[in-house]
Amino acid sequence: MGFRLVGAQYLHTSTNSWQKLGHKYGLQVSTEIEMRHFFGQFFSHVTLQRQAVMQLNMLASWFEKQREFAFYGSSLIFAYDTAVASPAQQLRVGMVDFAHVEPCPEDGDTNYLEGLRSIVRLLVSLNSGEPSG
Repeated sequence: MGFRLVGAQYLHTSTNSWQKLGHKYGLQVSTEIEMRHFFGQFFSHVTLQRQAVMQLNMLASWFEKQREFAFYGSSLIFAYDTAVASPAQQLRVGMVDFAHVEPCPEDGDTNYLEGLRSIVRLLVSLNSGEPSG
């Protein structure tokens, strides 16, 4: 897929209980089908899904242009307030963990771009009815 779910904690909408998932918790998400299911749970409203796609596309646009840095092992963090149970929820996306940054190859940081594009593709597939993986 080009990325890994390290750890997530989210409010499961149907059970109203907190769920933990990912490598950090010993609960791997290893296939695109599993990841798509997780994204559907974590980004529980179409507005959150659209905000994620929009922000990831903006980040990908930056990565397509920049030629200074290549990021290895960095992470994306997605956060929103679960107390706001409406389409007005505001998703925040940020890059974290910059311990392994190196000079960028001539053709750009294609590895990071591949991961971003995979996440966007899976998010878009949630509402398109297209199967993934």
